[in-house]
Amino acid sequence: GWIGNASYTSNTISNIAFINPSLNLSSGGWGSASGIVAANTQEAINNVFISGATLSCLSTCEGLGGVVGNTAGSGHLSNIYFVNGAVSAVGPRSIVGGIVGLLQSSKATNLNVINSTVSGGGIISNNGGTGGISGFSFSERITNSTVSGSTITATAVDGAAGGVTGLNYNPIYGNNITNSTIRATSINAYAGGLYGYELNPSNIHSNT
Repeated sequence: GWIGNASYTSNTISNIAFINPSLNLSSGGWGSASGIVAANTQEAINNVFISGATLSCLSTCEGLGGVVGNTAGSGHLSNIYFVNGAVSAVGPRSIVGGIVGLLQSSKATNLNVINSTVSGGGIISNNGGTGGISGFSFSERITNSTVSGSTITATAVDGAAGGVTGLNYNPIYGNNITNSTIRATSINAYAGGLYGYELNPSNIHSNT
């Protein structure tokens, strides 16, 4: 990524545009990869536009996103557009999202994935998931975000694909999924317009 690890700073990454960037990893393991930031716990990332990006991991990437691999802590993602791009990882522990792979405790609002494809081979039992916005949303809400004209695919047995997030733990509010395809191509896999697999059955969601 442009920034490998933003875990020890508290600045802002903003007002950035990338046209046709490419990032291809032959292996991943516990690593993360993304168009701008690989790992983030402190940065605010906002007002970002990425068009025509191709990001791929030929092994397991536990956090592969169009913009951020994984994010936690006080980081905040907002006003981000990922357009005409493709994000994919094949490994069984892969967590893949159009904007962010693994969303832990960071805030996420107004994230937009348009005319793009997201594909992942992660399996639920390994906390793997594939989503239009995030692969795995663990401890923060995704709000006021959009997935439009895109295809989200879980390719593995026991996989999960969702329009907003593959695996979900928290409520999801005010998001829109339009003219998109969310699918699972293997047996015993899950696909849903909002999320692929819900880890917290007590959640109440409100979206369109």
